[in-house]
Amino acid sequence: MSLREFLMDRIAEDESAARRFMAANHDYADQPGDHVGGYIWSRHVDTPARVLDVEDYEGGPGNARRVLAECDAKRRLIRHVSAVMDAAGAEAVLRLLALPYADHPGCLDEWDVPGTVTHLRPSRHRS
Repeated sequence: MSLREFLMDRIAEDESAARRFMAANHDYADQPGDHVGGYIWSRHVDTPARVLDVEDYEGGPGNARRVLAECDAKRRLIRHVSAVMDAAGAEAVLRLLALPYADHPGCLDEWDVPGTVTHLRPSRHRS
């Protein structure tokens, strides 16, 4: 599997988790600050955004819509860098995008970013 394929698969997993969460939690509040189903809408954004708890969204803390937007942005970035950069430059960008997935069993050691502070990198079982 290539690094590009690995990233596209992780992005698809993130997107799927966000869509499942949104499908299961479609009861949204009308006003910022309203409580619906144990959640509170944030007053700290121009457009009310649902604030989610870590336990309630398997993709981690944050907003499912933001996760979907990030997935779209990452896919576009991967396509763009692959089209306009030489292989070495594109590889460097893809390695940086792979950092959040460093603890995934499919993430290869060869994709590590030189100079990454070891204690900041998630631990990964290496075989």
